[in-house]
Formats: sequence, structure tokens, C-alpha cells
Amino acid sequence: MAEERDFKCMRCGAVLKFPYTKGVMEERRCPKCGSNSIRLIKDKDKAPNNETKYMIKEYPKKVILKGGEQVVLRPLVKNDKQKLIEFFSRIPLEDRMFLKEDVTDKNVIESWIKNLDYNRVIPIIAETEDKKIIGDATLHIRTFGWRRHVGEIRIVTDREFRRQHLGFLLAKEIFHQALSLKLEKVLAEMMENQHAAINVFKALGFVKEAVLKNHVMDLNGNKNNLIIMTQNVASLWEKISDIIEEGYRDMSGA
Repeated sequence: MAEERDFKCMRCGAVLKFPYTKGVMEERRCPKCGSNSIRLIKDKDKAPNNETKYMIKEYPKKVILKGGEQVVLRPLVKNDKQKLIEFFSRIPLEDRMFLKEDVTDKNVIESWIKNLDYNRVIPIIAETEDKKIIGDATLHIRTFGWRRHVGEIRIVTDREFRRQHLGFLLAKEIFHQALSLKLEKVLAEMMENQHAAINVFKALGFVKEAVLKNHVMDLNGNKNNLIIMTQNVASLWEKISDIIEEGYRDMSGA
């Protein structure tokens, strides 16, 4: 008798449900990317590792933005669904054009919340005193395979709170997690015409490693070149700490 079990797409990382009968080999395909590289998620894979348990325990953290406002940094939890939907609804179209998914689609957010797994994606949010989410940063990791030493970072911030060091503070938390997980390298992917994002990552010491021609398509259906930038985790931690320290000197006049 087949039972429904969780599977993971090895190409795009999607968590999927398929009928499963022990000892029976069946071909399965990911409905999102079409890959047939599908792996059964065993119970032992669902258990958080020691690093993840430590990550959860060290939060929440209070930080001060450049303008003096106090915000809380903490992992995303399932109860944050509505607040996350409201956060992404405030992101202007010109910024959403460059995101990998349509964040205005509630089904996308619901899928993220439903499949929340700190062993696969570590999501850190920034929250104001009135419990409004103003920033979302994620570290995408693999616990196996030939890219298990590499993490991918993604950061989105509320336009109202930009130039307040919010992006850097979120990045610092992501890089701290990368160090804790003993990752060696982090990468960021963006469209070639995302000039502001490219400049931010350049300031953090990221270097352009590849350009994939017409590899991605924005919300309007326009094809764009994909830029892949990378940085060594240990070097990046030192770099971003220096940037934040210098910023606070500017605030205090020291």
C-alpha cells in the first residue's frame, strides 16, 4: 500500500509529496523545474542538526539602525505568514522585477512557510517594535553533494529603511550563520541591470565569476543576463564587520 511521503528535488530544492512504496522504484519529476533527480527525505534528514539548534537559541537579537531605531533580528517562524505577505506587498514593482519568485502571490509565501526547514534555508527577518517586518535575508544551503561548502544569500529590505545599515546588519547575521555551518564560500545571483545590488556586493568584496547570457526572465518576460558573484566567507565576515564599525563611527562622530 503506497503512502504519501516527502521528497526533495535535487536541482531546485523544492519539497514535494509523492506516493511511496518501500522497495518499489518509480520515476518522479519535479513539477517546478522538470528534474527527475528526486530524493526521499528520510526522518533523520528532518531533524535539525546541532548548528541549527544553536542558531535558533541565540535569537532574538536587538540592533540599532543608523537612524537610531531599534529593531529585532530573529528567524522566520510559521506564525509570520501574514506579516511576510504584508512586507512583500510593500516592495515596489521596480524592485520585485528582479526577485526570483512572484512574492505578491500568497501561494508562494504560503509554500515558503509550509516548507520552512532551517536545514535547507535559514531565514532571518528584521522586525520593528510594532512587529512589522522590514527586512528578510536568507541563506540557502545544501547538506550533501558537491556544493555543500557553498551557500547562496538573498536580501530584501523595506525601501523606507534603506540607507539605515539594515541590509548590512542582516548580511552580518547571514554570514555569521555561514561561519557557524562551516561554509567556505557564499554566492549571490542577480540580473545584469541590477546595478545597485551589484555595487553593494562589490563593496562587500564579492567578485564577478560568471555571466550567463539571456539566462533569466523578469516579470515582464524580458530576458536578462545572470551575474554570479562570490566571496570567501571568512574574508566577507571581516569585511562587513569593518563596514558596520565604520558606519557607527560616522553616526557617533568618533
